Amino acid sequence: MKNLLVFTFLAFNTITIFGQSNDTLLNISFADIVLDGWRYDMGNISATRYCNGAPCNGEFIDTFPNGKVQSKSFEIDGKAHGHYERYFENGQLMMRGTLDLGKRIGFWEFYYENGQLEFEATYSIKYFYPRTAIHYFENGNIALKSAYADEDVMLYQHEFYEDGTKETSIELIDIKELIYEEIRYHPNGQIRERGKFREVDGSWKVFGTWSYYDTFGVFVYSENLGEF
Repeated sequence: MKNLLVFTFLAFNTITIFGQSNDTLLNISFADIVLDGWRYDMGNISATRYCNGAPCNGEFIDTFPNGKVQSKSFEIDGKAHGHYERYFENGQLMMRGTLDLGKRIGFWEFYYENGQLEFEATYSIKYFYPRTAIHYFENGNIALKSAYADEDVMLYQHEFYEDGTKETSIELIDIKELIYEEIRYHPNGQIRERGKFREVDGSWKVFGTWSYYDTFGVFVYSENLGEF
């Protein structure tokens, strides 16, 4: 059970964007979260944009030093609000969606630099994790699907190999006790191992009987990992 939904790295990066006027300088902080090798840009646009010493209002187009568009936004009291777009320096769309005074809400799309869809998610202003999310490989196949309920309780997470074959399936089976069943697969689609785990104080604890299978799906052995 090596690929549970565990955030393994957290870093904060700041980018500086130059606006249309000389007095517009905006610092935007993003949280880059690496999850099992995938990067999820989950940060909100929390900075306030100022124009002539006061919070800005109106539509803004920010640019790279080479003059290409970096972002398009509408500001209310210095906070990005409404439709938002951000671009790579090569001109390809990086992300687009809706902001509520700097916080992501509703449906968002994120793209690879080559223009291929990378990630799509639905956000709620009340919670950190997207309510639903689908991450794609560059070949277009689904890499990961997940969904969360209220209080950021994970409902399920499904991971896939690059050829589209399922790699891992995690399903919530007891919402009161926060117990999940996990099934991991061999690349040929046969079950590799299966068992249960529980969320305890923000971490995952495996318990009960875990079973293991060979590449033909034939049972090999099981082990009892105790009770929770």
